[in-house]
Amino acid sequence: MSYPTTPDAVNGPWLAQVFGRAGADISVADIQRIGTGQVARSFRLTLDHDQPDLPRSLVMKCPTDDPGTLMAAAHYQLYRKEVLFYDALEPHTSVRAPQCYFKAISDDGLSFCLLLEDCAPARQGDQIGGASADDIRAALSEAARLHGAFAGERLALAERLAAVPKPPTEIELAQYRTHWPAFRARYADRLDLDILALGDDLLPHYGRFLDYQSAHPSVAHQDFRIDNLLFGAERVVVLDWQTMNVGPPLWDVAYLIGTSLRDRKSHEAALLQHYHQESARHGYTGDADALRRDYRVGALCGFAVAVGSAMLVERTERGDEMFAVMAERPARHAIELESLEAL
Repeated sequence: MSYPTTPDAVNGPWLAQVFGRAGADISVADIQRIGTGQVARSFRLTLDHDQPDLPRSLVMKCPTDDPGTLMAAAHYQLYRKEVLFYDALEPHTSVRAPQCYFKAISDDGLSFCLLLEDCAPARQGDQIGGASADDIRAALSEAARLHGAFAGERLALAERLAAVPKPPTEIELAQYRTHWPAFRARYADRLDLDILALGDDLLPHYGRFLDYQSAHPSVAHQDFRIDNLLFGAERVVVLDWQTMNVGPPLWDVAYLIGTSLRDRKSHEAALLQHYHQESARHGYTGDADALRRDYRVGALCGFAVAVGSAMLVERTERGDEMFAVMAERPARHAIELESLEAL
């Protein structure tokens, strides 16, 4: 089926075809930009129809209109990963993700369309403001569902259905060597010296960080932070599966706690205990020392993602502050956990 890539191109006959209601009188009554995503754009479409079992609104996710960000999305196969999640993996996990009504992507990965459940009035997390321990606890319960679904022997299923090859280490290492000096210069007056020093010290170890292998891999979200979560519903809703891949699940945990928790030191131990209990209940377990090492190394993820993302996506005022906070919080976490030594 052909598909639109902008919300103004969505029309009633196409929606009727999507929902298997040929001839139904469906129209788009309103279009509203939502979310803070910089890699893709999301819109709420309010629908007008007389079909009692069809949604009254939905969310359309489509490509960015920024050329540089679009090329980065294609290079890292970000749109393809998200479509693969809904197409191949979501049916095999109980993680709370939006229901997907339509999914399609072009062969070159530059064009895609997702029609997703509108989860309003659930609220999007605020990466800059941070989250409460209760919100993080609820989010970790969803992470445990994801990680447990593809643990152990079930990992082969995910690898067969949806594993996307990572870019060669040499390319990612070269990018960090380019991005870090630019990031350092941009935020030199915003970040403390010990955080800037962490970025300097990470540079000679970055190849080892990229090649890190967990003893207990599974499918991981790999951008598991509160901007990508919806709160206030019965369960936390997990959004933005563009970085999904096989990797160390504890990196999701460290990334969430390190980037998103306002009062990490007071709650970290209890949250880790909660995650391990929940993940074991859903089938993800492993050697305690190995999992602890995964967590320590994973504290570097938020910092590394902030550096790379800030230099790749369209620059905005909110984005500048968000990436500064995303670098600052996990850097403190990594320094305390001596993450570089764990590598």
